[in-house]
Amino acid sequence: MNFNWTDNVVTKVLNRLADFVILNILWLVCSVPVITIGASTSALYSVMMKIVRKKEGYVVSAFMQAFKDNFKKSTIMCIVFLLFCAVIILDFLAAKTFGNNVGIVLCGLFLIFGIILVGIAVYTFSLQALYENTIMNTLKNAFILTFVRLPYTILILLVTVGATVLTCATVRTLMVGIVVWIFIGGSVVAGINCLILNRAYQIFKGIPKIDDSAK
Repeated sequence: MNFNWTDNVVTKVLNRLADFVILNILWLVCSVPVITIGASTSALYSVMMKIVRKKEGYVVSAFMQAFKDNFKKSTIMCIVFLLFCAVIILDFLAAKTFGNNVGIVLCGLFLIFGIILVGIAVYTFSLQALYENTIMNTLKNAFILTFVRLPYTILILLVTVGATVLTCATVRTLMVGIVVWIFIGGSVVAGINCLILNRAYQIFKGIPKIDDSAK
């Protein structure tokens, strides 16, 4: 029996949806030890960027290979980000105890620092997924790109931070959001970010990339 055009489109959509669910579950499972979130996120961006560039193969094997390849560097960078997060959170909580205008200003500054850190993290782990480089150079490039490609950074933050804020808006959105994040939320956010990053990384045209077939 031959599929008609509608059947073919539906099949492709369902296959893609299944890929997103599988990738999301893999991302969550591999992030469980916390310090492996970096490697798991790099693997997610590696596969998602292949999907965006229409170079994907088997998502499970591609994810696991990318997780293995990026494990050491991404884990080290993840620890760095976790330390920065801890410092920002502690400073934010300390500033809240001031109870005056200075405390409000400091809380605002630390909140901005935290949002910027999110942008740097997205660039960091996606760069690690796509380009061979040292840890220091990857972090430096991520920091520079956050500001040099500011329009793209703003879009990335609207997607990433916006999805988190929307999830935590009310008790109802939190309950629904938890289910969504468990099954597909992370992969959808990464997929949208990869569409943005694919444009942002055009600045690197001519720079050797990691062989797509090897990751």
